Amino acid sequence: LAAGAEVENVEIVKDRMLQSHYNFRQARKRLMGFTNALWRQIDHLRWWMILVLAIGIRLAFIYYLYSIYITPGGGRLSLGGLSDTTYHYGALQLLQGSIATGYFAYHAPLMAMLIAVVYALFGVDAIYLVVVVQAIFSAATCLFAWSAAKTLGLDDRLGKTAALLLALDLSSIGVSLVIGAEVVSNFFIAWMLLFLARLLLRGQLRDALACGAALVLAALARPNAVYFAAPAALAILLLSPRRWVNAALFGVICVLGMLPWFFRNYVYHRAFTFSTVGNFNLLFYRAASVEFWATASPVEEIQARLAFELDRRLDLVKKDEVYNASSIWRHLALDDDPRADRVMRDMALEIFVAHPKDLAISLSIAFVKVLSYSEAFNPIPVFKWLNVLWNGILYLLAIVGGVFMLLKRQWIWLAVTALPIAYFIAVPTIAGGIQDTRSATSVTICFVLMAVYGIVEVKTRRVL
Repeated sequence: LAAGAEVENVEIVKDRMLQSHYNFRQARKRLMGFTNALWRQIDHLRWWMILVLAIGIRLAFIYYLYSIYITPGGGRLSLGGLSDTTYHYGALQLLQGSIATGYFAYHAPLMAMLIAVVYALFGVDAIYLVVVVQAIFSAATCLFAWSAAKTLGLDDRLGKTAALLLALDLSSIGVSLVIGAEVVSNFFIAWMLLFLARLLLRGQLRDALACGAALVLAALARPNAVYFAAPAALAILLLSPRRWVNAALFGVICVLGMLPWFFRNYVYHRAFTFSTVGNFNLLFYRAASVEFWATASPVEEIQARLAFELDRRLDLVKKDEVYNASSIWRHLALDDDPRADRVMRDMALEIFVAHPKDLAISLSIAFVKVLSYSEAFNPIPVFKWLNVLWNGILYLLAIVGGVFMLLKRQWIWLAVTALPIAYFIAVPTIAGGIQDTRSATSVTICFVLMAVYGIVEVKTRRVL
């Protein structure tokens, strides 16, 4: 009887295993059927449909966040406290005909210029229209993803898939909800990557010209793009036809476009730099974070101590002056002493060398934050966690695509996707400052292209 019961139990287990396997196959079949049906529907899309979809999604989020969530009951759209008001003041200074103020020492001018145009057309009370303009720029970036995918050799359906992924990307939506330079800079970075792909494949001078001009405009919107000229030039030298001529033309365009802003900061602030924000963030955010992990002191106390030490090295300490966390801001525009830019860098490096383990901890946390979610969704937690889930799937597919690119030695693909990702993720991770996906959205288009490449490889090999 015991043996019979044991055999019966084994048979039950086998039946359950077979049933589970059958259920899995059926679920897989239904999923593949749904995927294939969706795949076929993408063929019917046109570029303007994706653009309208992307704009509509962003405008819906803007309306919900500002007119309903922040201002219950609707009514006049209110920007609340989510946006960077410094761009507003920069636009007012431009309308007054001035670029001499400290604002332009740490902010590149293009975003303030865009806002000034909106104010000139609709009045200074129309700041809410700036968010709408940003939504249009963010949506238009999707079209660069489509074109870049096709330039790199994918078919039209896959190009539309890349554009759709970027249209639906929650981090890109989140960054368009707050007034800042990221959206405009991302638009020109996507433009630059499109023409970089064309340049590496075709080697035409007009592509080198367009690529350099786009990078200049991206840097004039947000300074983090300035030094990407170096890795881009290296990629051109290694991979582009007519490499010496194209690299030289690209370099000349970048120098001619960016150098005037270096001179502007030297003339008004006696510092030959594109922006003073880099070393400021390096000391008062990244080095302060390292000190926090090393000493467990409050960040505000650390920043006050660093501000005092900076003044001491510059002989700027005044009798009976009280230092607090707000004391750091007078060095942002180098108003007191232009040597502060160099001294801030040196002080930060001293802290890094003194606390290498704490530096590793600080950088690891910053890396996760930069890739996690947009703080614009903090008031709406459900979208914050959807943002995390979406990013996790996107990064996983991008990693799959990157691995296949390496295995197949797709160097041009890697130069257009992995190289920008490495640069634009490393800059905010190391320098500090903004610590959410606003920084990573500079290369969301790269993640999307790698993800689509990964989808193609997985589908081709029928891994699923």
